[in-house]
Amino acid sequence: YIRRVFAERPFSDARYHFLKRILQAGEWHSKQLGIPPCRWVLKSPSHVFQLEIVLQVFPDAKVVVTERDDPVDVYRSMLYLKSHATSMAYSTVDLESCKTCTDLRYQAGMRAMQAIPRGALRLNFDGITKRTERAMHRLASFAGLRMEGPRLSAAVAQGRAAHAKVDYHLDEFGLAEG
Repeated sequence: YIRRVFAERPFSDARYHFLKRILQAGEWHSKQLGIPPCRWVLKSPSHVFQLEIVLQVFPDAKVVVTERDDPVDVYRSMLYLKSHATSMAYSTVDLESCKTCTDLRYQAGMRAMQAIPRGALRLNFDGITKRTERAMHRLASFAGLRMEGPRLSAAVAQGRAAHAKVDYHLDEFGLAEG
């Protein structure tokens, strides 16, 4: 099943069209309440696997991609997330299934990263966490927004507070570093 999901398009065009309708309904509702229009931010790493569809349904979308320098860090993070998400849904975690799923998703992700559009903003993960203010300026500029003064300070403070250190250890999964 896992192999089939990653070999095919996991999300259909219909799901993104439905998402667009939901966002339009939210915009309509906000307008009824007198709330000015705003930019939607849809943050999900899974969108990278469907960028072709995303850009068909949302042709004006701005794509922002966070990247890590070390592929082992990417894999480590994905495996950790998969195992902990599984532990929230099941009483036991099959580490071999987690590794198989992570292997396939990692390979699909590497292929998907090759298809990132030229106009996308690429931000280094460590750069975001260590130089948050600079990253916020780049992001705001890319999105056509002005961010300065108290608004920038609040965003930087929130960004720094949200990045708690997580230590990923591959040996927890029976894998060796390197």
